[in-house]
Amino acid sequence: MTVPQEIHFDTGRRGDGGRPVYCPGELVSGTVQIVPDADANTRGVWLWVGCRVHGSGTAETVDLVPERMIHEGPLSAGMPITARFEAHLPDTAPLSYQGRRVKFDWEVGLRVDIPIWPDRRYAEPFGVVPRRSGEGSGA
Repeated sequence: MTVPQEIHFDTGRRGDGGRPVYCPGELVSGTVQIVPDADANTRGVWLWVGCRVHGSGTAETVDLVPERMIHEGPLSAGMPITARFEAHLPDTAPLSYQGRRVKFDWEVGLRVDIPIWPDRRYAEPFGVVPRRSGEGSGA
């Protein structure tokens, strides 16, 4: 089973590599859509927005939107599943960072819950960058 997915962000600002960028205090929002290419026996599809902190130590996550179900039950070939997401970045949100010993990866994630099989996971990264002087809060 392949689950083509699209994650669109409601911002025109792009950073390095073309990924969307936000500043602390702003609203991260957009739409996710998946269109299965085959029928699949699943328990459901889950959406998550947050930050993965990983590197040399124990990995952690910072949830902006705790994992929530956006579709329950089996998937049908060619039937799109669409959901909106919104999450306010705290004013103290850590900036995106790719260091040698620690990394802060912000993302919108999808998880297809497949019984008795490893779940399929998809993620679309976004950046959290410092606010330039003179910029107001986007919230």
